Amino acid sequence: MSTGYDTMGKTADNRTHAIINDAEQPTAAFIHDPDAELPTAAMRQHIQQQCGSDSVTFVDATQIALQVLGDSLYLNLFLLGVAHQQGKVPVTAEALNEAINLNGVEAASNQRAFLMGRRFAVWPEKVLALMPDASAPITAQADEPLELDALITERSQRLVAYQSQRFAQEYQQQVNIIRRQDPIANQPDSVTRAVAEQLYRLMAIKDEYEVARLFTSEAFRAQLDDQFEPGYRLHFHLAPPIFSKIDSLTGRSQKRVFGGWMLSAFRLIKSLRWLRNTPLDIFSLTAERRSAKDRPECLPGRSCGYCTEPGYLSL
Repeated sequence: MSTGYDTMGKTADNRTHAIINDAEQPTAAFIHDPDAELPTAAMRQHIQQQCGSDSVTFVDATQIALQVLGDSLYLNLFLLGVAHQQGKVPVTAEALNEAINLNGVEAASNQRAFLMGRRFAVWPEKVLALMPDASAPITAQADEPLELDALITERSQRLVAYQSQRFAQEYQQQVNIIRRQDPIANQPDSVTRAVAEQLYRLMAIKDEYEVARLFTSEAFRAQLDDQFEPGYRLHFHLAPPIFSKIDSLTGRSQKRVFGGWMLSAFRLIKSLRWLRNTPLDIFSLTAERRSAKDRPECLPGRSCGYCTEPGYLSL
């Protein structure tokens, strides 16, 4: 992170020049704390204090790389171009282009990203005009909310793919119990809608079986084929439960790198998702899963294999 101790400890006022991608990126903290917030303003102020206000350039390089260059992977070469054009890199453009060419990885695209960064440093408005809708702010477009019946049907279909038809029926039964007692069930702010949305989230947790299903889905493969040229190789950074070492400092599982062969393992895990929440579920042996028995979030349904309350599904 730009404002981390290791980075800021190497800066000096009026001597260090910073070209910062100020796009907000979620960190690992968001996994453990959904309510975590990025102190963006404070981070910008800290960088300016350390380097000097006149020595810092902020640019949303992620969105420019994505919308103008076609992939956010080009943002580093884009930022290098900005820095070079500002005279902050004591190497000629010809030498940098040759280095990109010698690297042999998407040379033409990376050189274009470098050139676009140089152009942005001089004509930012012209580069921004290349974005699909330069006049509109970059914001996520909210989809129209589904009608209640459509919402329940859509979530049920997801649960069928997630686990089974029976699992989806359990979801529908729970929602219908609330719906029969809710006089304004079809209203956008009804309790029934809230239950339909949040119960799905509780039932469809992203566990090992679900991760395996998503990685082996046709949609994921199509996304890869669309984003990368033929011949790409996959590497997965994973911390398999039970088999992973624990970091002595953080107390968390350490990740390891696995090759594309993991797709075969994922297909096997996906086929075993019928073991989910049963005594045969090996993933229930992990400390994280065992801690679930101490949580109050149990729903009427079926035994999870380790919950102390029979007839309840621990989430």
